[in-house]
Amino acid sequence: EILPGGGRVNNLMDSDHLVKNADFLSYLRSRDAGERADGIWRELFGKADPASINNESLPALVLWAPTAAELDQARYPAVDTLSALAPGRGLAVSRSSWSDEAVMFSIHAQAYTEFKHDQADKGQFTLYAYGADLVVDSGYGNDASRERSSSGFAHNLVLVDGEPQLQGGAHARTDGWIRTYLPAAAADLVRVDQRDAYEFFYASNFQSATYRKVRVRDFVRAERTSLFVRGDFPYVVMFDDIQRDETMRTYSWLLHTATGNRVASEGRVVRIDAEKAHLELHVLHPEIFSVKTEEFQTTRSGVHPRIRVDATSMRPRFLTLLLPFPAQAGSRTRPRVERLQSKSGAPAARILWADGRIDWFSAGPAAAPDGSTVDADFCWMRFTADGRREQVSASRLRMLSGPTGLVLEAAEPVDLAWAGEEIEVGPGHAVRLRVAGEAAQMHIVELPPPILPLGLPIRAMR
Repeated sequence: EILPGGGRVNNLMDSDHLVKNADFLSYLRSRDAGERADGIWRELFGKADPASINNESLPALVLWAPTAAELDQARYPAVDTLSALAPGRGLAVSRSSWSDEAVMFSIHAQAYTEFKHDQADKGQFTLYAYGADLVVDSGYGNDASRERSSSGFAHNLVLVDGEPQLQGGAHARTDGWIRTYLPAAAADLVRVDQRDAYEFFYASNFQSATYRKVRVRDFVRAERTSLFVRGDFPYVVMFDDIQRDETMRTYSWLLHTATGNRVASEGRVVRIDAEKAHLELHVLHPEIFSVKTEEFQTTRSGVHPRIRVDATSMRPRFLTLLLPFPAQAGSRTRPRVERLQSKSGAPAARILWADGRIDWFSAGPAAAPDGSTVDADFCWMRFTADGRREQVSASRLRMLSGPTGLVLEAAEPVDLAWAGEEIEVGPGHAVRLRVAGEAAQMHIVELPPPILPLGLPIRAMR
């Protein structure tokens, strides 16, 4: 959770950007020969504003802080790791690099226990890029106010008829679940189940661990799929599939940005300008919507802008693209974004890069630019300048066919990442299918539960 540039951590849940845990890092130094722990220490305490260091860290800072020479020799932690999942924390983080100008994306969904400070934030995401805070959390709450930082109004989530995720009190006491985490070299796919957080909260807090559910309402579905894509200009695709029932309702897609950022909208694009970068928010679906910018008052982090995208629908299927750029992009040519509509009615789009590459994605069954067809809840593909499909990431994929025939068919929906001739199937455990040679081949993979409890067999054909 160290933000690009160091000296701060992400301010999810009941935290701010405070730097803490020097005692834990001191213990880690004793177990790790110092190198990695010193690298973390340098990025946190070495770059932090003294006012942002939590007082609980002062004894360890005085007693066990590394020397200047040790910090000079330290290497940055996990330089070869650009994505990570903390299952118990309910947090997935993706980065473009470990440089100060990196793009960093996080998505959060945590199951509640009596020991956790939690907020109405299941599915919350943040985005930092090129030294700018572009999509932010509202920070510390720990109060029962339905209007401040603990509430669903304070997060980058979806309201239904003006109502957010449930909040049981000072702690929301709700559940969220990261159902799919499938990282790959080019793109990291995450699918979050938010339905419980809209339907019920737990009656108990710290006083009792009975975990009695207080059911408030029923939803047909509430899922959020995110895709972080690396490249010349890293970006994020969000797909929110939320539905209360079979009636027309107003759904509001929220995005919070940092204090001082300027917001302007034109057509389907909302632009957020910060000092060091700007963000283009492309609203690709629904067809009809309205955009409003308002001020949001946090519990103790001041006031910042909040963008609200409203749509009246039975099932709005919000598909959005978040494309950040540095303030000084230099000679790099920016890509062009084109909104598409598949024959099935599924929303889709493609990003056309200056060198001829194409990134294409769809929220539903659709035909890709090379003539192949895909049946999946969400699918992203990258094509080379000569039209060759080189990378695929998909959520709940059922079938993928190429121009000349079937490529992959699953007996039950699977989450999949495919680069070249290597296929990785999730969630949780990797299955790699390698197809060699030019002749058509079929691989049957039998997997016992719980490795892949999604139905068998999987057939990969070429």
